[in-house]
This record gives sequence, C-alpha cells and structure tokens, in this order.
Amino acid sequence: MVEHPSIHPHKYHDRHRLYSTLPNLSSLTSLLWRVVLVHLHHATVYPTLAQIALDVLPSQASSVPCERVFSSSKLTATDRRSRLKAEVFEELQLMKATWRPQLQDFARLNSEEVDVVNEELFEDFFDMEREQMLWDTEFEPAEFEIN
Repeated sequence: MVEHPSIHPHKYHDRHRLYSTLPNLSSLTSLLWRVVLVHLHHATVYPTLAQIALDVLPSQASSVPCERVFSSSKLTATDRRSRLKAEVFEELQLMKATWRPQLQDFARLNSEEVDVVNEELFEDFFDMEREQMLWDTEFEPAEFEIN
C-alpha cells in the first residue's frame, strides 16, 4: 500500500482527511476525466475507499431491479426488526429471493378457474341464443285475413 510521503495516518478519520486534501487535478478540462483520473490516482493510495466506491457508486437507484431490492429490504427492516445483525438480514433477503418464485399464487389460480367456469356458462348462453334464432327463422308468422 502506497502512503503519502509526509504523513502516515493510523486511523481511518485521518486517512479520510488526507484523502479529501489531495489535489483534484483541476487543470484538466473535462469533469469526467478529472473524476476518473482522481480516482485512479487515489485508488493506489487508498485501496479500501476505492473498493467502497466501486461497490456503491455503480448501483442505479432508479433501475427496476434495484428498486425491488430496496423495497423488499424495507419490508424486512421494520422497526420491530431493527436489531437484526447484518448476516441475519442478508440471509433473510436471500431466502426471500430464493423462495419467492416457488410460492404459488392462489389468487391467480382461482381466477383462472373462474374464467373457465365463465367461458362454459357463456357457451351455454350462446348455444341457447343460437337455438332461439333458428326457431325464429324456421317458423314464419301465419298470415291472417281480416274480413
């Protein structure tokens, strides 16, 4: 691990203070390149912070899978479960993600059965209406003469 030549911090807050005081290469014109070059330079000095940045920064808060994970974790991390250890919380989330596809959706199954019954019922009504139309076409009204 490469340290700043004049300072050898032993605590994390000292490392953070040193990290925030390093030059930001402001001579470059492109903001994106400045950010990339600063992080490449600082990654050799502070590999732990660089790894944290790689783990946290790429996650998109607006992406659908990410939103699902956060909303699912919000349901797990209620006020009553606020004392869960990180390992237990992670195991609960993994169990939910693993078991969710295997759960049966009884509401969907029941609605499919109802649709089948309704189709049969409408089929009977359609047959009755067709028979009625046939009866109407077979028998023409008799002509009566009025004297």
